[in-house]
Amino acid sequence: FATLKAAIDEVEGPEKVGACLENQRLAANGNAEQRTTGGLLVWRKQDNFTAFTDGYRTWANGPQGLQVRLNTESFAWEPPRSYRGVALGDREDNADLRAWIDWLGALGHGENSYDHWVSIGKPRNALITLAFALFFLDRTSAQELAAKRQRLIRFLWGEAGFPAAQTPHSVTKGIADSRYAGLTNLAGVAERVEVRMEFGARSIIYLFHPRSSNGQLLIYHQGHGGDFFRGVNTIRFFLRHGYAVAAFAMPLLGMNGQLVIETPDGSITLRQHNDLRVLESDVFSPLKFFVEPVTVFLNYAVEEYAYDMVAMVGLSGGGWTTTLAAALDPRIARSYPVAGTLPLYISPGGDYEQTHPGLYALANYPELYVLGTYGGMRRQIQVLNRYDSCCFGGVEYRLYEEQVARTAQRVGNGSFSVFSDETHRGHKVSEAALAVILNDLERP
Repeated sequence: FATLKAAIDEVEGPEKVGACLENQRLAANGNAEQRTTGGLLVWRKQDNFTAFTDGYRTWANGPQGLQVRLNTESFAWEPPRSYRGVALGDREDNADLRAWIDWLGALGHGENSYDHWVSIGKPRNALITLAFALFFLDRTSAQELAAKRQRLIRFLWGEAGFPAAQTPHSVTKGIADSRYAGLTNLAGVAERVEVRMEFGARSIIYLFHPRSSNGQLLIYHQGHGGDFFRGVNTIRFFLRHGYAVAAFAMPLLGMNGQLVIETPDGSITLRQHNDLRVLESDVFSPLKFFVEPVTVFLNYAVEEYAYDMVAMVGLSGGGWTTTLAAALDPRIARSYPVAGTLPLYISPGGDYEQTHPGLYALANYPELYVLGTYGGMRRQIQVLNRYDSCCFGGVEYRLYEEQVARTAQRVGNGSFSVFSDETHRGHKVSEAALAVILNDLERP
């Protein structure tokens, strides 16, 4: 294993395999195994080679040296994969694959079984990859989750680490914005908070104070639609129920504005999230633009107003931001991402941030969901619109909900569930979703 780890370290860096979590042990099938913070090291009795898997890819030290492949693939020199002596291979016969996935303990039974998903056209390889991810999730420890959170923080903020002491660039109290003049239970006018970041990126946040307050803060994050005024109905709802509401927009959208980058060849205007790729380097990730404003704002707001509890609701890209922010920051005790994500294996895709390979090599979506509940008995309800006119509709959540909920409870006494909203056909936070969220917020 040490030889294999050294070879992978040279290619992928030392964090890929990570640190050992246990001594080498003998598995029931005769293989030698050892769990690490990055995955599982295996010596395979069948072919006498060592391999490492992170649940998605496998690095094998075979006759041609170190090679990497997807877990759903095989090298020409590898013997056929088998389950209890039955070759799995890549045949169209689903019986053997079903037996394998049932053995992994993933994807459920009946209407959630492997057979069901294949029968309605879901790709076999996607289902197998998700089964592996859930298999590893079921065996993840609290220590492994904490290590994943730290690796995510290092990926986003480098050696500087989590910006726990950073404060906003400016705070302006009593700003006038006539668009919000009709809000019920609003104490005066909004408070404007500005967070500035590298390359001239900024985030403009409005903090609405309720006249009659319950002492709790609700962060609302608007998605790719633009300015957070588009979420005024959600802002109005929570303000009316006594919550202070902090409203955010995504990078490059709303009042945040586009970025103009100077290069030796002239100016480049970054208008879309996919354009942020040009800012990536070995020491900088523009993905921080999505979550740093939330963290820096909380540094200010929690200190200034001593809120009893912080919750976060986000729609679409704001739902994605809610998922990641809750995974990174345990101060967000309740999180409600709406129409924001599905695991990449079964997802229709998304913007730059929703599919970034470097980010999801560190923590896949099921792991992010669990991290959103980890630390202090936290809760997350993922709201998915079953008949969504844009994205993340359907019932694919049945593939992972039970396993994520079980892991959340096991590792940190957290709570995860999915609310499948069947009351409309839009891409929005519906009245039904607001009622579900409020009910959860008001229970102990």
